[in-house]
Amino acid sequence: MIIQPIPKPLRFPDLNLRFFSISFLGWILGLTFFFSGSATAQVKKEKAPGFTEIKWVSLSFALKNAPKNQRMIMIDFYTDWCGWCKVMDKKVYSQPAIIQYLNEKYYCIKFDAEGKDTAEYKGRVYTYEPDIRVHQFAYKMLNGELGYPTTVFLNPNGDPIVPVPGYLDPPTLETLLHYYGERKHEQNISYEDFQKAFIPTVSE
Repeated sequence: MIIQPIPKPLRFPDLNLRFFSISFLGWILGLTFFFSGSATAQVKKEKAPGFTEIKWVSLSFALKNAPKNQRMIMIDFYTDWCGWCKVMDKKVYSQPAIIQYLNEKYYCIKFDAEGKDTAEYKGRVYTYEPDIRVHQFAYKMLNGELGYPTTVFLNPNGDPIVPVPGYLDPPTLETLLHYYGERKHEQNISYEDFQKAFIPTVSE
């Protein structure tokens, strides 16, 4: 009977062990960096809501705070069935430059022109008119010209300046925001002249 010798355990050269250890350590560090980076990004995203969305406020809040803070007011009149209103929400009010400027210079209001809630404005309470299917406040601000969306600019005292009917693309809205936000209308500068000189930072 022939007895086979017991094979000796295989021994890897020190170089291979060193390479394996370094590779494994690098893999662990890489995973740690990836997950920590993802967590950091998530925290940053959650900490800055003001830079990712417009701060819409109520009509009463805007009318109360605008005079003391000397901020303009912008009202977006919309309806649930208005397709172009939804396009403005998606393509215009999502622009970072527009979001930032609105949050810095304006109090922004979304007002449902067919909503049923009451609204108080300059000592009077406005309600929904079922016969003509429009809110009294919307009818007043739009001067009876009911088309949606319509963007209305008001001064810090809550006095309407102008209603701008229809869909406004990003460059047009940005130009309007700066024109009224910088009070150019109070400096005898026409919108046409301002528009020629202003260079929008957003595109269609």
